[in-house]
Amino acid sequence: MRHLRSFLLALCLGFAASTLRTTTAAAQQTPADTAAILVQAARELDARGRHDAAEELLRYVVDRYPGTPAAARAADLLAGFRRAVTLGGGRTAFVVWNTLFMSWLGIAAPAAFGAETAAPYGAGLLIGAPLGFFASRAYASATPMTAGQAGLYSLSTVWLSWQAAGWREILGIGDDEFCFQTPTGEVCDSSTPDEAVFAALLVGGAAGIGTGLALTRVDVNDGTAALIRHASLWGTWYGFAAGVLAGAESNTLLTTTLLGGNAFMAAALPIASAWRPSTGQVRITSAAGLAGGIAGLGLDLLFEVDDDQAAVLIPTAGATVGLGLGAALASRRRPLERREASGTPRLALITLDRRVAMDLPLPLPATVPQLSRDGRIRPSPAVQIRLFQAHF
Repeated sequence: MRHLRSFLLALCLGFAASTLRTTTAAAQQTPADTAAILVQAARELDARGRHDAAEELLRYVVDRYPGTPAAARAADLLAGFRRAVTLGGGRTAFVVWNTLFMSWLGIAAPAAFGAETAAPYGAGLLIGAPLGFFASRAYASATPMTAGQAGLYSLSTVWLSWQAAGWREILGIGDDEFCFQTPTGEVCDSSTPDEAVFAALLVGGAAGIGTGLALTRVDVNDGTAALIRHASLWGTWYGFAAGVLAGAESNTLLTTTLLGGNAFMAAALPIASAWRPSTGQVRITSAAGLAGGIAGLGLDLLFEVDDDQAAVLIPTAGATVGLGLGAALASRRRPLERREASGTPRLALITLDRRVAMDLPLPLPATVPQLSRDGRIRPSPAVQIRLFQAHF
């Protein structure tokens, strides 16, 4: 309802603007002239702070007057509106995530140094949470970022923490080795102190913050960022599944899991460049894959599959089929930006093949020729209600 009110207000003001300009109009006003008047009215609305009404009026020009110079100008202005909104879209998510992540680091730091009393952990929380909030708030105010950039930042902190902990386990960094004598000879083994695990998480988290801050200055659209995030998660699962199917265990299985996530993350960049998906398309694809994987898990439970390899293979196959179908369905959905430039009426009640439409009964500004007292034909402002529109 709020957008409808804004749209009606924009039309009324556009109608008023056209009324003021009809005194100097030519004998027959063209659609391009009407579109130019409406664009000017939208710019005046924007200057007065009525951004919603201005945006709705610009959308109307793009939809109703495709191919005119004013429609191209309106599309450029709309792109600027979207860019201005998008730039600040990740600020809140960035601040919230940093507050939580710095709180976590406030716990990880004393644990990495082997703190055994509650006081160091309390101090870590006391420092970490406020530092995360105020520092990230100041950074976000000075560096506007999109939701995609904020998402890549949070992924960087978690991903590098996970990678650091995983590779530490594989390489045995920080493990304590010990040997003891048995009747059959000397036996050596190793143990992992908690300090080594938390130290790896701390180092990885710090590296993630630095990498994430660099990513917030990279111009990446939200769809590409979403694809990278989802690809990293799916790659981790596929790496784990590949290891299980190959009979890998322990560190070998962890290695395939880590490498799978990294491989899929790297592959996401050329895929995003070729596909150019929106965030919604990525989410639909991933949701379809998740549905397929859950269905496979249901088959595991239904048939009481006991073999580990078969129990992993069935959900993985289901997820693969789901991802393929989801990508096919998502590719058929054009992003909103492309639909807006197609010339199809946004406010149409029924649209057939993008050329025939039954419109909503809304009053629209128009001009009609009238005979003036001096015997000349002049355009006169009017209101039209268009119910049907067709292009052949």
